[in-house]
Parts: sequence; C-alpha cells; structure tokens
Amino acid sequence: MEYFNPSHTVLTDEYGSLLPTGTVADLHPRSPHTVVIGYDASGQQIIGHNSKEHGESVLSWPEVFTDGGRIPFRVVRYPLSPVEGEKIWQSVLNDVRRGVRWLPGDNCQDLATRAVTGHNGSPTRDALVGLTLVGALLWLAFG
Repeated sequence: MEYFNPSHTVLTDEYGSLLPTGTVADLHPRSPHTVVIGYDASGQQIIGHNSKEHGESVLSWPEVFTDGGRIPFRVVRYPLSPVEGEKIWQSVLNDVRRGVRWLPGDNCQDLATRAVTGHNGSPTRDALVGLTLVGALLWLAFG
C-alpha cells in the first residue's frame, strides 16, 4: 500500500465523522460484501476483508469497497468501546497475516463475525442453506 494520498475515499457516519476502528460495514442491499474499518500506522483509513476477488483476506483502501464512493454502504455494527474496536481490528490483521483463504465456508462475513465473536458466521450463507433445505423438503413432499 502507498502512503498518504489525500484523494482516498474515507467512510464516514451520517455526520461526516470517521468511523471508529472495528466498525463492521456492508454494501446492503446491493451486495452482502462485508468489511471491517481500521487505520494504518500513518492514520489513514483502510478496510480489512476476505476478498473473493483476491482469494484471501486483504487490506484495501475504502474506495475499493465502495467503487470510489459510488456504491452506498451501511454500518452493520459499531464497536462497543475503543478497546473492543482494537480487538476486532487485531483479529482482522491476524487473518490477513495468516493468509486466510476465501472459501464459501469462510467468506467476508465470516471474517467480520469471527473478528467480533470469535467464531464464523455468514447470514447470507445461512439463508442460502435454509432455502436449499426448504426447497429439498418441498420437492420430497410434493415431487
């Protein structure tokens, strides 16, 4: 990553304030892609996410997430305290350092959930599995 570049997009709340470290955001309703907000050593905002495109957990500039600010995002969860925010961010950095691979069973939502709770969780995957099971049951019952 390059150092200071004032042209980078930053993610802010509705009042224009920078989001705190450890904030979880997604692109709902356009996409379930989920990221965690953090800051590099120079204080620039970056995002951590498990990227299907890159095939692994990575750090990126915020404009990669929002396509240069053209795609709206929503905050899914704010950290409860600065200490929790740092703990969440450290978990993301650990996944990046370990080179956690993107897999259907370990995706961007899993990275964020794991950073917050300590275990995997993907609401999108859970919904797809649930719909598949319902469809299979209906097919068995009426097929």
